[in-house]
Amino acid sequence: MTSTSGDQSIPRQAGSLPAALGLNVAGRSVPLWCALSGAAALLGLAIFARVMSEAIGHDEQIYMGAGALIDRYTLYQDVSYAHFPNLPILLSLVVGDSPGYHFLAARFTVFLCWMAFLGAFGALSWRLSKSLPITVLAILLIVSNPLFIDHAPMLVASHLFPVCLATFGFLFFVLAMERERRRSLYVFLCGASLSLAVGFKVNYVIVVPPFVVAAFLLPRSLKASDRLRRVVVPMALGGLIAGLPSIYYFLTHTDAFLFNTVEYFTGPHRAYWNEPARASTVTGLSLRSRIIFAYQLWGTGASVVILVGLCYCFAALALSRDRSAAWRQLAVYPVPITLALTALGVLISFVVKPAFPQYYMPPIPFMILLLVCLLAAMTAEQRQHARPLIAALAVSAFLLGAPQLLQDLPKLAAPSTWTGIQVHNTATRMREHLGTNAGRPRVATLSPIYAIDAGLEIYPQLASGPFFFRVGDYLSPEQRAAYNITSPSTVHVLFDAAPPDAILIGHEGELDEPLKAYALAHGYVRVPEPIGTDRYGGSILYVRPVGSAPAASEPPAKADPAGLAPQ
Repeated sequence: MTSTSGDQSIPRQAGSLPAALGLNVAGRSVPLWCALSGAAALLGLAIFARVMSEAIGHDEQIYMGAGALIDRYTLYQDVSYAHFPNLPILLSLVVGDSPGYHFLAARFTVFLCWMAFLGAFGALSWRLSKSLPITVLAILLIVSNPLFIDHAPMLVASHLFPVCLATFGFLFFVLAMERERRRSLYVFLCGASLSLAVGFKVNYVIVVPPFVVAAFLLPRSLKASDRLRRVVVPMALGGLIAGLPSIYYFLTHTDAFLFNTVEYFTGPHRAYWNEPARASTVTGLSLRSRIIFAYQLWGTGASVVILVGLCYCFAALALSRDRSAAWRQLAVYPVPITLALTALGVLISFVVKPAFPQYYMPPIPFMILLLVCLLAAMTAEQRQHARPLIAALAVSAFLLGAPQLLQDLPKLAAPSTWTGIQVHNTATRMREHLGTNAGRPRVATLSPIYAIDAGLEIYPQLASGPFFFRVGDYLSPEQRAAYNITSPSTVHVLFDAAPPDAILIGHEGELDEPLKAYALAHGYVRVPEPIGTDRYGGSILYVRPVGSAPAASEPPAKADPAGLAPQ
């Protein structure tokens, strides 16, 4: 057993990483090193292929739209956005006003996040266990889990970024407990990472309390005053600095910030989905249905492998010859932290309704880290007996997840099939039909990603894609005016005041109908063939005739209650 600054830590196998890998001068274990390197390369390529090939998602519209306009408009006040501001700020670095592969660059940013996440998760698992087999198992349990390799985590959305940052926060905290010399720096980085995670998605506020409590208690070798000075204050300072973007918007645009991030979900969002015609298309409107949905997601695939491993570990520790020593190991700080994070992750999954799979991601990585901690807490004899189980869990996870994880590898040889390339091709055709003689044409669309890649202007009222547009008629006129929101029944007023040069539809079902009605009523000319397709349909472009003048119009019909298929 090792110790850190006078505190007990989870038992770890002695030796450095090269020793654990078995590398030596004689080269006896070089094949193992080559095998691990090859497996890591294959994993990276598989993730790259998944990210680049995953079909476009509705969610990506709101993030890309906000990222494109955040430099020119005020987020929340002028541009509606339902989350904390970190992702639009990040995307503003890869989205420009001129034509370009902006969406492809954004997807590549997601891939980089995946690599950072897996690197941090592997490093954290190693720090907690000092065991190569356990570390490999932990990574396999992540990359084989359906919630992590399905549709949502591959999108330009706030699903993966907070998980990555929370993992870094945990890693920095462990380093702070182990390394006295740079402890204040590591806890500062821990606080900053956790705060950044919350700034990407407020649900991940759950990661903050366990580490705040731990900061006041650890390391035990320090006096309370020294912990306050060297641990608590640096962590709080890191969190404060990293949280400045959210704090800024909250203080300067309080009403708009709270409306977008809180009232949207508790008011019009729920009202929209509670309509009878829509309620039948989604799940999780009641607590009972959310529990059943969670059981379906957490009770299949690699999630079951995690649960089997946890049950074995608890049983082994409970049946240990020296039970008091076993239970003392469970009190060492990583175990309570991972237990708390897992419990809070489970609870936060049931907060938002209706339920979508990505809402149930939070507890998964912490369950895996809990398994890592429990395996590391075993005695040498128990770990020896657990080796076949670890191997069986790893093989089971791989077999369950490999078909989905590796499915897009063949597409690496055909970049033209990548979603970012297809989006840019559609955007290029759209720009060709519009020309550039009139400066920067403005496009009315609920799919702003295409206009962004084409370097065209979009309406800030429609930058969120379908999300605020579809709930606009559930708001009062005062609310729509205060937060710069339009709706199916009022969008014609926006267009009359500032006529679009083109109208792009075809991806949002009945929500596109008011835009189509405006195009037909005002003589817009439809491009004969769809200029591109995605998973939701063909891109249909209406172009305003040169020299035409807008005319007063009647409000278009309200969108059909069946509305948009949920994603």
